[in-house]
Amino acid sequence: MIDGYCGPKGACVIDNRTSRSSKAFRRALLVSVALGPLLLANPATLSAQAVINDGTPDSPPPVGPCEVAGSDVTCTGDVSDGIEISTGALRTTLRVYGVTQNVAPPATYEGIYFRKSNGDINIDSDLGPYSITATNAAGIFASTSNGDISLTSAGNVTSPNEAILSYVLGPGSLSITSTGDLTVTSSSDPAVSAFVSGGVGSDLEINIIGNILNDDSGPGIDADANGGDITVSVVGDITTRDGTFSQGIDADASGEGDIKISVVGDITTRDGTFSQGIDADANDGDITISVTGDITTLDEEGIEADANGDGDVTISVTGNITALGDEGIDADTDGNGDITITTVGNIRTFADSGEGIRVTPSSNTTTGETIVNSTGNITTSGDRAEGIDIFTAGLGDITVIHEGNINTIGESAQAIDVFGCGGDLYVRQSGNVTTTGYSAE
Repeated sequence: MIDGYCGPKGACVIDNRTSRSSKAFRRALLVSVALGPLLLANPATLSAQAVINDGTPDSPPPVGPCEVAGSDVTCTGDVSDGIEISTGALRTTLRVYGVTQNVAPPATYEGIYFRKSNGDINIDSDLGPYSITATNAAGIFASTSNGDISLTSAGNVTSPNEAILSYVLGPGSLSITSTGDLTVTSSSDPAVSAFVSGGVGSDLEINIIGNILNDDSGPGIDADANGGDITVSVVGDITTRDGTFSQGIDADASGEGDIKISVVGDITTRDGTFSQGIDADANDGDITISVTGDITTLDEEGIEADANGDGDVTISVTGNITALGDEGIDADTDGNGDITITTVGNIRTFADSGEGIRVTPSSNTTTGETIVNSTGNITTSGDRAEGIDIFTAGLGDITVIHEGNINTIGESAQAIDVFGCGGDLYVRQSGNVTTTGYSAE
């Protein structure tokens, strides 16, 4: 038997389900591998959302603003109370278009919610001139096990929690494409939170066209892959306000996965421990970071990249870097990977030991090469804050080419400090060098 009623805005509810509004409930899902047939037929308080599950018959009649045809669900018109799909394996595709007003569901309900026990999910949402505003829930939520997720969204999304939260438990890849601004108003959740856990071949791709703002205490983008590759592309500014782990972009790839990050826009992180502009950690893969825009951080590095295996690190920045609490760029490897850093723009740091560019190749490397090619002025104000600092006990070659002035103000703050143990060393400085602190060379 299917019970239903029409909500206050014309959306109808078919069946009902338990609430998953609390953050504890949603976080519990992130560590649960067996999704099972939950939420498909549980008695609970009815909401005003359009709710579709495996028991919902094909249209006609429609489910509020939604037409149901086997695996496909299409919603148009007034979807202001939100859309929920809870399915075992039957429903696969949700299309949202021709929306007539903003989506603002009741508190604790997502604007779009698509949860599947097993199999693929395809979401294609185009809100036109309208937007999603959620209260105590993610703006858009999608999860599955043993399947791929393709999530495409056009329209601004605002929430006190994640603007977009999506994950795949088990084998499967995740692709998120969002056109519009993404905003978190009052929590430590990321504006975009995404992860895949299926191992090699389970990749994560995030493409954002629009500005990202975390107005409270979390990161802009949090991307994690267990074995697969991570690709993040942002065309727009990224801003986080304060709090621990409030990076602009935080990407972690375990296993052999590579990380590729591209940002065209400014990155600003206001305050807090682990509030790098970009923080990338790869277990045994390559890291490639490209930024066209200015990076400003108040408490941590502009960019921190750590390759913990034999992967290469490649960083390219066209724009100014200002780091009040740490290095402008900090790159490390633990294996035989190469490190290549290219900057075009000024670098300014203020903290003790806050080098403009700091590179630490592995002490175990026998082949890893380090190349730093920097154009622009470098200024540091802290003690022991070199303009460029490279240290390795390994055997790789080191090349440093800097065109621009270097000015260090603190004690024991050299302009360029390079130490290697066996490889070739080449340093070329074109520009004025000024060191004013005690024991600064």
